[in-house]
Amino acid sequence: MKKTFEVQSAVNQLVNKSEASFNMGDWDGAIAAASAAIALDPKNEVAYSNRAGAYANKGKLKEAIQDCNTAIEINPDFSFVYNNRGYALELSGQLPEAILDYERSCKMANELGCKNYRRVTAPSK
Repeated sequence: MKKTFEVQSAVNQLVNKSEASFNMGDWDGAIAAASAAIALDPKNEVAYSNRAGAYANKGKLKEAIQDCNTAIEINPDFSFVYNNRGYALELSGQLPEAILDYERSCKMANELGCKNYRRVTAPSK
C-alpha cells in the first residue's frame, strides 16, 4: 500500500514530536507520539526505536526490547536501534548481549553506540 503524502507528513511530524518529547524527558509524550506514528505507518523503524528508548527510560524493558526487535526486522541497517536495544538489555541485566548490540551500533558508525560500548567495556578502576 502506497502512503499518501499527507499520511507520510503526519508520520514525520509525529516521529519528530516523539524525538522532541524524548529529549525533554517526557517519556509518556514520546510513547504517545511514536505509537500514533506506528498506527499510521507500522513499518516506521524510527518510531519503534523512539518508543523503545522511552519505554526503557520508564523501566518497561520487555516492551523496549520488543520494539527494538521490530525496528530491526524492518531495517537491520538502522544503527541507532542497536544502541537502544543495548541500553534496554543493559538495564535488564543482560550485559553480554548489550555489549554485542553496542558494538554492532558502533561498527555501523553510530557515535552513541561507540560511547556506550567503551563505557561498558572499560576496565574498572
